[in-house]
Amino acid sequence: MNEILISILFALIHPLFYSMQYYFSKQEGRLDLFKKHPNCTRLDFIFVFFNLFLIQTLNISWGLFLIFIVVSFMGGLVIYSHWARVSLNEREEEFMYNLKTKKVTKAGIVHFIFQTIQASLILAFFLSTLKSNFVYLECILLTIFFLRLVINSKKIHGKILWSDAILAVLGVILIILKVILAVQ
Repeated sequence: MNEILISILFALIHPLFYSMQYYFSKQEGRLDLFKKHPNCTRLDFIFVFFNLFLIQTLNISWGLFLIFIVVSFMGGLVIYSHWARVSLNEREEEFMYNLKTKKVTKAGIVHFIFQTIQASLILAFFLSTLKSNFVYLECILLTIFFLRLVINSKKIHGKILWSDAILAVLGVILIILKVILAVQ
């Protein structure tokens, strides 16, 4: 029963944060920009299913998970500073950044928090020992995510950002390693 409740709570992470991003984007007059961001409006919904089955594949301690949150937070700061630089240099208006004030919007802060939590869950998945065959489903979902990340990068920016390409390549390599280790 406890695992079912945790699975449902994990699955609700994305809808909760999506709703908050939508709300703040609308409140700040940036809803049109939010709707033009396919990663946030469509692709991230894959995490509803990934998170739903995640508890079936995780085999780590909460202490280790806390370390993943810290690592994901620091990595998120690097990625966000890069995205902000791209946005400012190319005068590319985003729902996450306000070019006039040069600050992260409320929706951007919510996205950063979501990104940190989700990256922690993905890290936990990759570094957890095999617990069940759901690992293959999780790998398929992540493969779809990482491949679409590159496609959507081109849609959003008119080119593939190096940060998205590196993230996708790293993700696919980790998926291949996870499958190889799961088969043995």
